[in-house]
Amino acid sequence: MASSLIASASVSTSRAAISPRWPRAAPAAAAASVPSSSRSSCPPLRASQERALRSRIVASAAPAKRPPTLSRVSTVVDVHLSDRSYPIYIGPGILDEPELLQRHVIGKRVLVVTNTTVAPLYLEKVTWALTYQNPNVSVESVVLPDGEKYKDMDTLMKVFDKAIESRLDRRCTFVALGGGVIGDMCGYAASSFLRGVNFIQIPTTLMAQVDSSVGGKTGLNHPLGKNLIGAFYQPQCVLIDTETLNTLPDRELASGVAEVVKLGLVRDAPFFEWQEKNMAAILARYWARFETDISV
Repeated sequence: MASSLIASASVSTSRAAISPRWPRAAPAAAAASVPSSSRSSCPPLRASQERALRSRIVASAAPAKRPPTLSRVSTVVDVHLSDRSYPIYIGPGILDEPELLQRHVIGKRVLVVTNTTVAPLYLEKVTWALTYQNPNVSVESVVLPDGEKYKDMDTLMKVFDKAIESRLDRRCTFVALGGGVIGDMCGYAASSFLRGVNFIQIPTTLMAQVDSSVGGKTGLNHPLGKNLIGAFYQPQCVLIDTETLNTLPDRELASGVAEVVKLGLVRDAPFFEWQEKNMAAILARYWARFETDISV
């Protein structure tokens, strides 16, 4: 359900030509779907046994010892921008699939940009995914302070300092691991370092997954205004592991849901009506209880 919700919002967010696709067959269980003339059909979600969940779930972020046998990618949204086109992979647990991330890494040097909140949760897992059976790749990381107030030039310089100290070249890859602030700053750093290097987005907040990681928006704030310094710089890919929503604070989840509601209200009345009907379950994170098919 979370994958379909994010895919629906991602399609509505970007002005680029976007087409969703589903790389695996639909489950046998089917249920009612939300009608929409602007969307193609999405495979129905498998119904599962109802289970009690806490309002905030803390998921294990330890790296898997082995990748899953079957791909966990439930949806791929293609963003068509000529030579800057890229895929958005969506699914639960896809950070446990090293090949998915490694196929978009250019060169043998990687810099992961994250923050003090996300690093303890997912930095080890992403480093494992980048290096699993791939000994020629070396991974550096820079951990920035967390918060909008640090979206400034002084903090950005920490990214450049790490890249220069590590002697990264033009074939390196920057990986943004975090919410919208990290994505904006890492993306702008990638657009500027050595006049542009490879860039991958791994958004870990719902707001970043449905909005800021889509469309190539990067930048930072100035004392005289927000997002006054920046560039449009498209990533090589966006990896949205919906299990990262399990470690998201309730307030941050609600903030991202508000963005999804806005998109439905502005562009898709049936989707908005579906959200109204299911809002309590969405905020309670009862993903597995949904038997509703969201069409994208």
